[in-house]
Amino acid sequence: MHYHVARDGQQLGRISEAELKAGLHDGRFLPTDLAWREGMSEWTPIRDLNLVANAEVVVPKIAVSAPRAAVAASAPAFSPSGPSGGAPAFGPAVPQGGSGLATTSLVFGIVSLVTCSLAGIGALVAIITGHMALGRIDRSRGAIGGRGKAKAGLIMGYISLLLVGIAIVASLAVPVFARIQEKGIVKKQMNDARQVHVACLIYAAENSGKYPATLEELVEKKMLDAALLDGLDDVKPTGWEGEKGFDYLGAGKNDTALGETPILVSRSEGKKGQRIVVHHDGSVAEEKLEE
Repeated sequence: MHYHVARDGQQLGRISEAELKAGLHDGRFLPTDLAWREGMSEWTPIRDLNLVANAEVVVPKIAVSAPRAAVAASAPAFSPSGPSGGAPAFGPAVPQGGSGLATTSLVFGIVSLVTCSLAGIGALVAIITGHMALGRIDRSRGAIGGRGKAKAGLIMGYISLLLVGIAIVASLAVPVFARIQEKGIVKKQMNDARQVHVACLIYAAENSGKYPATLEELVEKKMLDAALLDGLDDVKPTGWEGEKGFDYLGAGKNDTALGETPILVSRSEGKKGQRIVVHHDGSVAEEKLEE
């Protein structure tokens, strides 16, 4: 009884059963090599033929050191319709299209990287078709190529999916960080404005209850740090509209006549129309002023 033996899509020759058993022992043939003989419907791995179990090992007719060409010399011609002797074409039962899926995975993997608008969809297509292609290639026992394309498509697909995830997280995080930054600036300006008001009270106590004509007078009299005043003039909260700085409304007024009049009011306002307001009594808050 003789078998046609093939490996990696190439036929090794027409081998007798005894020689095949011996070749399994000496390493010339592998359990994963495919074999076919008359009466078999398809190529089958040698390990599934049960040739070694309970069988006496026969010395091979071809020496172990014989070149591969000598083994394959007697192999029937390989053609799409099958070798002479009736053997089926190598791998006919394997589903075709694996290489096409691999190409699809590669193309969509590239698209998912270079086209941000299709990144999510392209990545999913690349991953799904890549896994399908690898599955078909594995089942084909080497008859279908494209493993490299499938792996490349998978890698790019997963990278694109990761980038999409990062973009989604960033889109959610940026507004949160902006709000935190806005709150931080508002809090600092409120604290600085409160210090300006304290300096105004000290000035009024030393000048018959009158507030300074300008805030620069507080700096000249060493009652206020110039850097603090510059900070009020050069900064506005993130997202607020309007000019930087504060309007000083207590110029030359008597501290007993101010009543509820604000002393300092920010020129910029938030999305709800609120401004930073410092009152005569020292209270500081975000308020929407009446026109």
